[in-house]
Amino acid sequence: DVLRRVVERDHIPLEVEVAPFGGNSGGPGLSTSDVIELVRAEDGPTFLHVNEAQAPALLRGLTDAGLRIPDDVSVMSTGAPSWAEIYDPPLSVTDVDYYLCGVRAAEVILDLERGEKARRRVVKGAYIRRESVGPAPTARSSRRQLARGA
Repeated sequence: DVLRRVVERDHIPLEVEVAPFGGNSGGPGLSTSDVIELVRAEDGPTFLHVNEAQAPALLRGLTDAGLRIPDDVSVMSTGAPSWAEIYDPPLSVTDVDYYLCGVRAAEVILDLERGEKARRRVVKGAYIRRESVGPAPTARSSRRQLARGA
């Protein structure tokens, strides 16, 4: 939601779509094969962002499908798993102090319990850019070839 608001506020020519990724768990959200089909589409996404628990299934699926990161699609993960920097290509991540997020959430609950208006609290994160994020593919013809399995 924040990304969508920034894109609208700053008039950035970017289409933002959010679709939950369920991996191969059989749970709600897109399966790995659904995501691969979307990426291969002529107008498919050029950027995927998943959490650290979902990243291995997605990365494996993209690699097994012959999709190249970041040439065909950029990928980044929320959370900073220790393996992210040794993955090939090294995975871009956003890192947040989850413990501090929990502390801030508890503070909000305590404020509300005391009858106080909850204050906005911010936990800053860090973006660590690595080689898994690159420019959006410009030639959709390569996407068409991928879709045909060429």
